[in-house]
Amino acid sequence: MEHYKWYSPLFSQAPNEAIEFWWEEWRKRFRFLRGNEANMRKAWEARAAKRHRGLMHNIREKGAPHHWISDNIWKRYVDFWASPEYQAMRRANKSNRASFFFCISG
Repeated sequence: MEHYKWYSPLFSQAPNEAIEFWWEEWRKRFRFLRGNEANMRKAWEARAAKRHRGLMHNIREKGAPHHWISDNIWKRYVDFWASPEYQAMRRANKSNRASFFFCISG
């Protein structure tokens, strides 16, 4: 298998080339009504961002690269995850999740 050639720890930071490649690969497998491509693209991007986040989480938790991630891309991910900016974002997200609660009234 070819190595993953794009560095994109966050979907929002993925190069346009990567996003277009992923979109075209998805389109090969699914069909939708003509004229509805803009809506499908928007829905796909939301779902793809969520899937990308889960993939990055799994890779980070595993602590080792998948066979399709080259050593130089893996090093960039590890450096990103160790950065103060990323650590601050993780702390903020953890705090936000902890403060979220449901109110149920009867």
